[in-house]
Amino acid sequence: MSLNAKSSRGPGLLEVSDGLWEREVDDEDDYGGELGGVMHAADTPFTAAVKAEAHPVIEGNASLRSTLFNTINAIVGAGVLALPYALRLDGAVVGTLLILLVAGLSERSAAMLLWVSDATKQRLYAGIGGAVGGPILGKVVDMTVVLQNLGLLIGYVVVCGDLIPEFVAYSRGDTDAGEGTIDWQFRAIILAVLSAVVFLPLSSLKSLDALRFTTIVGLVCVLVFVASAIALGSMTAADPHTVPCDATRGEIRIWPTTFVGVLQSAPLMFFSFVAHNTILLLYGELKRQRDPERESKFPSKRDKMNFVVRVSLVVCALLYGLSSLFSYSMFRDVTSQDVFVDFGPRAFPFMAWVKMAYAIVIIFSFPIIAFALRRSLHNLIFGTGHVPTTMHAVVESAFVVAISALVGIFVPAVSTVFGLTGALTATNIMYIFPSGFFLVLHARHKAQKAEDPTSVSLPEPPKGLWYWAVVVFCVGVFVFVGSTTGVILGMVSPAASSSCVQGA
Repeated sequence: MSLNAKSSRGPGLLEVSDGLWEREVDDEDDYGGELGGVMHAADTPFTAAVKAEAHPVIEGNASLRSTLFNTINAIVGAGVLALPYALRLDGAVVGTLLILLVAGLSERSAAMLLWVSDATKQRLYAGIGGAVGGPILGKVVDMTVVLQNLGLLIGYVVVCGDLIPEFVAYSRGDTDAGEGTIDWQFRAIILAVLSAVVFLPLSSLKSLDALRFTTIVGLVCVLVFVASAIALGSMTAADPHTVPCDATRGEIRIWPTTFVGVLQSAPLMFFSFVAHNTILLLYGELKRQRDPERESKFPSKRDKMNFVVRVSLVVCALLYGLSSLFSYSMFRDVTSQDVFVDFGPRAFPFMAWVKMAYAIVIIFSFPIIAFALRRSLHNLIFGTGHVPTTMHAVVESAFVVAISALVGIFVPAVSTVFGLTGALTATNIMYIFPSGFFLVLHARHKAQKAEDPTSVSLPEPPKGLWYWAVVVFCVGVFVFVGSTTGVILGMVSPAASSSCVQGA
C-alpha cells in the first residue's frame, strides 16, 4: 500500500487524489484544525505545515528542557551495567570507539525518522510504517517495538530485583548481601510491591511531560554512579590493591581477542542507545513556536527536536564511555555481565548506596519505556486511529507492568534479555526501519519532483542524508545478522563465567 492511498488502519494518514489533499482530523491531530479539510495541489501538505510553524497551534506543551531530560532518561539506563562487559569482549579502545560509533549512527537515523514523521504526518512508529508500506508493515513495526520495549522493561525489573533487595539487606547489617545471599521470595515480594506502588501509577500517566521532575532525579543518580566509577577507577590505577581480586583480573585488553566476541557485544551496544519510538512520542509532545514575532534559533520544530536528540546522545555517550571505561579498568578479565555484581558491598561498602541510587534511575526510566510500549500495544489492538482513554491507559499499563514483573522475577541475568532482544529488535528500530522508510520516501519525492515540481507533496529531504541512509541501512542489516548469530553461539557455547566476587 503506497503513501498516496488511504489506510484501513484508521484516521491520520494522507490521501492524495485528483490534485487534492485530504486529511482526517482526530483528537490527537498533529496540527489541529488548521490543516484539516481539503487543500488544492498548489498548496501542498508540506508548505501548509511550514506555514503552520508560525501559528499558535501546537501539538503539545512540553518545553525544550523537559524534552531534553526525558530523551536522555529514555536512552540511558541499564546499558551502564552491561557496557563494561562489552568492553571486556571488545577491548578498551575498540569498545569505546563502538560506543561513539553507535551514538553517531543513532543520531543520523533519528534525523531520518523525524523527517519521515513530518513527511507522513505521523507521530507513532506504526503510523509511519502504515503510511509507507501499508497496514501489514505497520503491524510488524508495532510488534517489533512491543518486543523491544518489553525486553527492556523486563531487564529493568531484573536490575531492580538485584539492587533493591541487596540494599535492604545491607541496611540491616548483612555485609555479604548481594553475593548470592538474597532470598528469592524476599526479592519477589519487593518487586511485586515496587510494581504495584511505583511502576503502575507512573506508567499510567497521560503524557511523558508529566515525568519531567522524576527524570531530573534519575539523571542526578546516574551522575552519582558515573562519578563513583571514575573515582574508584582512578584509585585503582594508583593502587591496584583497591580491587580485592587483583590477582585474578589480568591486564587491560586494548583490542578484541575474537570476532565472535565483538558480535556478542554488538547487541549490548545497540540496545543501550535504542529510544527511537520514545523520541517520536516526545516529538509529538514538544511545543511549537507560540509567538511568530519572537526570534528562534530553530527554523522548525523538527530542527528543535534534532537538537534535543543530538545533545542527548552526546551526554549519554559520555556517561556510557566514562562509566564503562573506568569500570572495566577496575575488573578487567573478571568483569561480570552485570558490573554491579563486581561492586560487592563487602569490598565497597558505600556502593550499596550508589546501587540504590542507580535503582532509582531504573525506576524513573521504567514508566518512559512503558508509556511507549502501551501505545504500541494499543495500536496493535485498536489501530493507530483510536485514541486511548484513561481507562485504556490504566488497563494496558497494568498488563505491561504485570508481564514485566512476572518474567523479571524468574529471569536470572539481565545480559540474556538485552543480548537476544537487542539483536532481534534494536537494530530494526534504530537503523533498518528509519533508513528504509527514508529511502522509500526519498525515491517517491524524487519521482514526484521529476514528474511535476509544483505538486510535490513531500518535504525536501535534508541534503546528504540519503548517503547516510544507505550506510545506516547496510550497518543495520549486517549487525542484525551478525549479532543474532553471535548471541546464539554464546547461548550454545557460553563463555566461562567469572567475576570479581568469585575471584575475591
